[in-house]
This record gives sequence, structure tokens and C-alpha cells, in this order.
Amino acid sequence: MRVQVSSATSRNIWHGLYGFGAAEDWGVWCNGPESAMLLVLKPRATRNITLSWQLRGHVHQQYPALECSVFINGRHFATWHFAYPQDADQTVTRKLHVPHDLGRLLYLRFEMREPATARHRIGSDETRRPRIGLEALTVAST
Repeated sequence: MRVQVSSATSRNIWHGLYGFGAAEDWGVWCNGPESAMLLVLKPRATRNITLSWQLRGHVHQQYPALECSVFINGRHFATWHFAYPQDADQTVTRKLHVPHDLGRLLYLRFEMREPATARHRIGSDETRRPRIGLEALTVAST
């Protein structure tokens, strides 16, 4: 996943903790029911930030609905919904407005839910299917 920032001299770093597939040219899949990352932000004074995600939900005819709850430092920030066919193969932008009082170290957790009947095998020995594809993250002061 590309992390873009509003200033060329800024350094924001993310670390996948669990629930992510291997990085690909376009980004990375959250491939479990839960994924987590640390986002270390450049020093900032008292500014709030906006996290702008470019992402897509892995929905299709067999698995027509997906819901992703997003938590930052334990606080619920959003629930993203994806549905077939309108969100199939579509990259969307989702924004999260993060207050400065959460600090520079953000623990982000993505909790995915889908219908209980949704089961899928990828290859012969992979039981975890892609849920959310994270393509890019832009961090901007607001």
C-alpha cells in the first residue's frame, strides 16, 4: 500500500500487524476477519488529520455483501459497506477524520463481517479469502 502525505518532506510509516496478505503492486488485501496496523505519523502540533483511503471490497455474486468496522486506538470511527454489484471491482474513497488528541501512534483495526454462509477457498490450502483491498492511504492535516 502506498502512503501518501500532503508534504514531500513528511514521513508517515505504517506497519501491518496481522490479517494482511503479501503486498502486491497495487496494494494489499486484508484477508482475514480482522486486520490491524500501526500508523506512525510525523510530528504534528495540534492539528487534526484526515485519513483518505483508496480501497475496494471483495464482493461478487457468491458473496454479495461485506461490512468493515474501523477502529482507531480502540474507538469505533466508521463502518464501511460494500455490496454487489455496485461495488464489485470498484475503487472507492473513504475518509476518516482523526482528532489530534489520539497522538502520533495510531492502532487501526479492521473488523470484517459478511453473511454466515459466505465461505470461500483460494487455491487448495488457503481458507482465508480477501475482504478489503487497501490501495492507497493519504494523510493530510486538516
